[in-house]
Amino acid sequence: MILALRLRRLLLSTLLGAASASAQTFVWTGLTDGNWATASNWDVGAPTGGATTVVRFNTATTLATTNNLGGGLTLNQLSFGADAGARTVDGNALTFAGTTPTVSSQATAGHVTVNAPLVLPTTLTVVGGPLETAQLFLYGAASGAGGFTINSGIVVLGGSGSTYTGETRVQTGAQLGGARTGALGASSALVVESGGHFQVIRSNSTTLTSIDRPLTLAGLLSSASKMVDFFDTPITPTFYSGAITLSGAAEIKAFGATGPGFDAVALEVSGAIGRAGHTLTLSTGGANNTVRLTNTAAISGDGGLTLRPDGGTLILGGNVSGNGNVTVTGSGGSITMAALGGDGELNVGFGSLGAIGIGGVVSGARNVAVSSGTLTLANAANTFTGSISLSDTGRIIIPNENALGHAANTLTFTHGGQLQFTGAGNLTRAITTTGGTAALVFNANSRTVSSHITGTGGVALNNFFNQSITTLTGNNTFAGGLSIGGNVIVSFSTDANLGAAGGTLQLAGGSLSLPTGYTLSRAVEITAAHGNISGNTGAAHTIAGNLTGDGRLTLGGATTYTLSGTNTHAGGIALAGNVGNPTVLQIGRAHV
Repeated sequence: MILALRLRRLLLSTLLGAASASAQTFVWTGLTDGNWATASNWDVGAPTGGATTVVRFNTATTLATTNNLGGGLTLNQLSFGADAGARTVDGNALTFAGTTPTVSSQATAGHVTVNAPLVLPTTLTVVGGPLETAQLFLYGAASGAGGFTINSGIVVLGGSGSTYTGETRVQTGAQLGGARTGALGASSALVVESGGHFQVIRSNSTTLTSIDRPLTLAGLLSSASKMVDFFDTPITPTFYSGAITLSGAAEIKAFGATGPGFDAVALEVSGAIGRAGHTLTLSTGGANNTVRLTNTAAISGDGGLTLRPDGGTLILGGNVSGNGNVTVTGSGGSITMAALGGDGELNVGFGSLGAIGIGGVVSGARNVAVSSGTLTLANAANTFTGSISLSDTGRIIIPNENALGHAANTLTFTHGGQLQFTGAGNLTRAITTTGGTAALVFNANSRTVSSHITGTGGVALNNFFNQSITTLTGNNTFAGGLSIGGNVIVSFSTDANLGAAGGTLQLAGGSLSLPTGYTLSRAVEITAAHGNISGNTGAAHTIAGNLTGDGRLTLGGATTYTLSGTNTHAGGIALAGNVGNPTVLQIGRAHV
């Protein structure tokens, strides 16, 4: 691509050189003052207007200049050479005419600024500055039926009173900035080609910039402007309100923040976005950078959607509809989405600290997979159909099971994964766990888990809040063991509820409530968080499985327990009965 850009720029330079060979060319010397009308400031006298007139600045003499020619100047080319310096052009209007009218800057020692008004009867081709530190600023108001084609380099349009109506096009490899509200005038459209870049720029620390032109986007739309000071309060500095239609893979990005508050960066987009079969990426450059799509910036049409906050914030206030995969990636950050419709995949994998929340309904045929980070499905009326997969450090947070969509949607845990409930309700759908432990995390509400749980992996039950009862009723065959964490009391009726026969039972701060007459033949590990076993009043239970681990085992209830296993656990046994309702421990051949 670099070679192609160089060839295109060389071709443009060759054409311009050929055109100027037969044109009347005026080269600035700046020997007297900064006025264009002073003949001694030019190599052949003051410029005369015409459709072939070429004006060139090749040296850094008298950098501040003024076009004080009566009635302005009609010209074909305005160029600034590599040694032209950081100069300014003020004064009367510059009217561009003739074949391929052009403004170009090769200056490397600072920005070139043209404050003079620009009259565009036809499209003006612009070759921008070659460096971030040597850009071309076109700050004069632009008028006429023409527009701008940004061929290469870096250009900033800042004419707040512009009224031109032609197309504004940013070609591959070029970058255009809109530095003031209205800088694009009444341009019929802004077109950003693949590899092109349009950036919304605040003009100063107290002024917002809003661009409202229709945008055809196959490149990058961005902002790197820091917050505006509004009565000592930082507010969003840059806005894009025009409708956006993708013509290729495109990206919307905020970057450049150096801290919170006034050092943060934010870009707000309020125009509707149509993907038209292409992939849209929303991204940031890290912490304290925000891309905000308002509720009017709905994303529609088929196409992919990639969300990459990389530590920053993405806010999708409008609904996302249309078929296509949604991919959440990067190195963490925060994402909120209004609602998600259409068919495709939802794949979440963007670091253990990343979080995406979907507040509205998720619908359509959509498989959901979370391998890292947290997906919150906040709506209890989701209707999507498809598989739900959790793996490694991935987590899904739901208010209740209805948030997981259609009742036939299965849950698969691979090498870990966590499903967390924030509200009440039972869990009924089929679950498979392989290669690790599936974590089910509840709140203080008691519930029944009737799911049929299968696979080679284990299951861990946890509760982050007050103690509650989880009743297992499924005919479960998972082989990796059951772990019962803090604040969880597990109730069951048959041994099959606890998984495959012979599977280990781990007490990691939780409790196991035994059904009447039940013999616990499974191996039991008591972790340092300790564990509890309780039975019904008057019942008798045999604990035949071996007891291992470092924690204390507490036996509770007005119940008789017989230990018959070979026990090696180091934490001892406590009896939790009381006077009149004693807990009785009988020791068989085992040692405690």
